[in-house]
Amino acid sequence: MPEQAPTQPDGLLCNTTQYTAESTVFFLQASFAVEEDIGELLIPVRRRGDVSEELMVVCHTQQGSATGTVPTSVLSYSDYISRPEEQASILRFDKDETEKHCRVVIIDDSLYEGEESFNVTLSMPVGGRLGPEYPTALIRILPDQDD
Repeated sequence: MPEQAPTQPDGLLCNTTQYTAESTVFFLQASFAVEEDIGELLIPVRRRGDVSEELMVVCHTQQGSATGTVPTSVLSYSDYISRPEEQASILRFDKDETEKHCRVVIIDDSLYEGEESFNVTLSMPVGGRLGPEYPTALIRILPDQDD
């Protein structure tokens, strides 16, 4: 049985000739603040380390004080279109690709609402792992100045 390469505390794999950093994926920031009338939010997702292979990760929403809904049943009290934790929410990084965007549609309704929030979370990576930085980002929806 072949020996496995030892792992360093910093996540680098060691072999006799070189160190290779494992591919990691993460959000660039821990939180984002947007006004309700932004329409869509493109959240940057970064990949670092060994980018010589493809990587896939699910980018999904988690309800907080803001209410999510599915695209087929947008309701007037909904604040954003949900991204379920399933195949439809996969971001695919091709070989040598280091940035993608997780798209979330923010619903601008005519109701006045105070600040609300929800989370966007990366999960189930294939071809790498979640980075220690920000696997989850808090999205704050600020009240419209026009409402």
